[in-house]
Amino acid sequence: METDGPKYILLTPQTKEFLPIRKHIADALREDGMEELARLEEPEWRMAIQEKMMRDMGRADFIIADLTGGDPQVMYELGFAQAIRRPVIFIVQQVAKIPLKTKAFQFLTYDPGNPDALRDRIRRWVWLFQVAA
Repeated sequence: METDGPKYILLTPQTKEFLPIRKHIADALREDGMEELARLEEPEWRMAIQEKMMRDMGRADFIIADLTGGDPQVMYELGFAQAIRRPVIFIVQQVAKIPLKTKAFQFLTYDPGNPDALRDRIRRWVWLFQVAA
């Protein structure tokens, strides 16, 4: 279902530990009228996952990237997002676990046991992106 609001992509490691965080972020942004693109675990028929990701990144207004653990797939997709100059909100569970090459960026840190605080902080950053656009 397409909305008229901003479109985004949420990059997280594809493990069960990140499902609650994904859900909290997606629920908050959906409530604010935003649409998540590139549900990579559900590729379209006859379209390679990477092709879908590249197409949807080109359509996204911004990207949210969880760099916790330095997941190689997230890092690959982040590189593509930056190459096509999409705004990125970086999130991580602990500052000490930020991958070395990304330490220069500003991160939102979060406690996975308190997803509501992360929801509120992401909502504020997205609002700032919209104001700046």
